[in-house]
Amino acid sequence: MNNFSHIDLWNLQALGVDFVIIFLLFVSLRLVKGLVSNVHATDEIATKDNFAFGVSFAGGIAALAIVLTGASMGEFASSLLEEAKNMALFGIIGLVLITAGRWFQDKVVLSQVSLHDQIAKDNLAAAIVDVGNVIAVGIVIRASMSWVETEGYQAIPVIIAGFVVSQIVLTLASKYRVKLFAVKSAGDKDCMQQALEDGNTALALRYAGYLMGVALAITAASGFVVYDAENVWLAVAMWAVMAVVLSLAFALIKLIAMKAILPGVDISDEVDNQKNLGVAAIELAVAVAIGLTLASLLS
Repeated sequence: MNNFSHIDLWNLQALGVDFVIIFLLFVSLRLVKGLVSNVHATDEIATKDNFAFGVSFAGGIAALAIVLTGASMGEFASSLLEEAKNMALFGIIGLVLITAGRWFQDKVVLSQVSLHDQIAKDNLAAAIVDVGNVIAVGIVIRASMSWVETEGYQAIPVIIAGFVVSQIVLTLASKYRVKLFAVKSAGDKDCMQQALEDGNTALALRYAGYLMGVALAITAASGFVVYDAENVWLAVAMWAVMAVVLSLAFALIKLIAMKAILPGVDISDEVDNQKNLGVAAIELAVAVAIGLTLASLLS
């Protein structure tokens, strides 16, 4: 009880180094968020009481924490300096990819509405969409870090490739949601983005849950493909194919589950038109639950 082995002391020291790096990364996230938003984070949250900015920032913290659980998996490095370098490197990569995912969602996926500007205007719906997106990105980055068996710098290209795959699949899923909303709303292709700009938080919750569910389906896809260092890009391509297949399966299972859980309820009308937060929250929970089940059973 009062004696520690050399290995125990080494583990404690390495854990201490990791915690310091993680703490610095969280502080860095606040600075990056303020820099990208061109505002002072503390002023937005405490002085201006911009709830949307606070929610968006909280989503970034959660996403980074998810990424760091992937970065901290596996054995410790051979030295404390090497351990610090590894944790800092993969943490910074995660931070950069989360920021890139935010930009991609804002400028490419939902190009008709500026989530950045809407969050600055305290639009909670835009912030919820942002949270769903960054958490989805964090889930997939973590999956990439867990899937790659190569240590150190050689893992970086594969992690970035996993991020690219996730963005393609998430973009397809997002375009499907936008198209589906348009079909149910007299064919106006930009109406979902307009609804988000108008502050439909129920729609935002539904959309965020869908993104997180798809991200978990992408994670589940990694369980079907064994990492092969000799044919790494073929393995990545196979992961991409399985990610699309499981994303489609996720969408079908979610549709069936919602009809079973809320029989006779027009979910689209309740969420899109009546802005029913309760129904939206149920759909978000169902989407995440199905995604977690797929990831748990298949990974």
